[in-house]
Amino acid sequence: MSKETTTRVVIYGTRFCPYCMRAREMLDYKGVEYEDVAVDREPARRREMELRSSRRTVPQIFIDGEHIGGFDDLHALELDGKLDALLFPRAMAHGQTSATAGPEIDKK
Repeated sequence: MSKETTTRVVIYGTRFCPYCMRAREMLDYKGVEYEDVAVDREPARRREMELRSSRRTVPQIFIDGEHIGGFDDLHALELDGKLDALLFPRAMAHGQTSATAGPEIDKK
């Protein structure tokens, strides 16, 4: 998790799922740390994912315990301008955007 937030993000996914990779890339870009549960490495965790989300597909994403859904849902939140408020609640309360809320991104 970024130093500016205590938001807890959990992604249940597999190592080679393209949607899982895209979800990780989006969170990495935003500078958000997350727990990456590889259900292909830990099959017992797949059952945990299914019980928490009531879904069997990956990825399944949770932000502060709230089920967000899969990558399409995460992406829709980003397009609607709602994702940063979930990831950086304290920073957003002070009028910052993800560009100022998260860590510096090296622009080369």
